[in-house]
Amino acid sequence: MITFLYVIFGGAIGSGLRYILSKSFSHILIFNIPIIILVVNIIGSFLMGLVFQYANQNEISENMKLFLTAGILGSFTTFSMFSLETYNLINQDKITEAVIYITASVLLSIFALFLGIMIMKK
Repeated sequence: MITFLYVIFGGAIGSGLRYILSKSFSHILIFNIPIIILVVNIIGSFLMGLVFQYANQNEISENMKLFLTAGILGSFTTFSMFSLETYNLINQDKITEAVIYITASVLLSIFALFLGIMIMKK
């Protein structure tokens, strides 16, 4: 139960940060792309890499690791968790699985979004 609370608290922080950044910089477009979410995804993935490697090289409690990864960074951008899962597959020499995971995640998620919109429009 304590671990769950660490993740929830971290999640509140991460999602709050993402909200503040997206509202503060939503007017910045490059090629009509809302660049701030792209930047958030890149920063979150970079920070996930730093935290992951730091946790592997140092003694850090499981609760603190989950607070930072699944909590703060996972809610700041779910893309960072997706990136970590992809790294883990590649690191285990599961290249085919990584490609399938990447392709399925992106394409099926977009398809599911469109499907949900289409269902609600009826």
